[in-house]
Amino acid sequence: MRGRGRFLEWTLQDTQQTGLRYVGKCGICSAFCIDTDSDDEARKWCLEHVGATGHVFFEVTASLYLDAVLADHPAGDGTPPT
Repeated sequence: MRGRGRFLEWTLQDTQQTGLRYVGKCGICSAFCIDTDSDDEARKWCLEHVGATGHVFFEVTASLYLDAVLADHPAGDGTPPT
């Protein structure tokens, strides 16, 4: 018995409705702040950390969390076919 394959069309959705999340991280000791929806808050953490430790190298990253869902699935719920 041969399996039948087909190409599936996927799409990415921001289903968590969180938008961009920012994290400030120290490049010296790897300490980091909890993620926040404000880059200003992440930068503020970096400044507080430099004041407390003297560490002067930081990274602020932005992340957008996405889910992959099937765009053309007949069931319409985004789950892969079995």
